[in-house]
Amino acid sequence: MTGDAIDDLADLTEDLREVLWRGEQSGPDDAAWYLRFMYEAHWGRHARELALFLHARLSERLE
Repeated sequence: MTGDAIDDLADLTEDLREVLWRGEQSGPDDAAWYLRFMYEAHWGRHARELALFLHARLSERLE
């Protein structure tokens, strides 16, 4: 499960770096479009799964 969380972080990082690059190369409209598109197509699920993993780990530590 930790490997999945690391993969989620890597995917999020890659997608958000692309957003920054698009903002620098093509402007904020393209960056915003790509951010929304990739949220629905890819990184939104990774963010959700990562949040669930982190919540579970925190809950384990509090018990």
